[in-house]
Amino acid sequence: MIGFLGVRGFLNQEKEKTFDLDGFHITLTDQFQEEEMDGVTVYLESDYVGIAAYQESFTDLEIVGLNGDSTLDEYMQVVIQNNGGNEEIMHENDLTYVEYEEEIDGETYYYFVTTFKGEDSFWVVNFFSLASNKSTYQDDFVKWARSIEV
Repeated sequence: MIGFLGVRGFLNQEKEKTFDLDGFHITLTDQFQEEEMDGVTVYLESDYVGIAAYQESFTDLEIVGLNGDSTLDEYMQVVIQNNGGNEEIMHENDLTYVEYEEEIDGETYYYFVTTFKGEDSFWVVNFFSLASNKSTYQDDFVKWARSIEV
């Protein structure tokens, strides 16, 4: 019986999978699949985690005073303000990010939101899970965010 359980555990191991979507590259696990979501450039989900990535061109951002010379902090500040937040911008693991929790339809969710700058646009990437799973996925969110290329 021990041998059977060991083989079954081995067969169920998640494997890394890189997604190359609309100029957005991220390495996750094979438990994720791409889904369609209105207003989102890239949306990926697994049974317990969602990832929503939004691309905003420098040209489109000129209306809020941002352009190709703007920093990730300046862009993140606009993202926070436009979403009615007041989170502190943090810098760690080569990432610019904020974290927060929010209740939606009676469930509390944990969000890890980070920004990236490409050649002609900024990206905001929102990782989320149930808040009760924060300790399970927080390190994964950082690992996955560090794999992003735009």
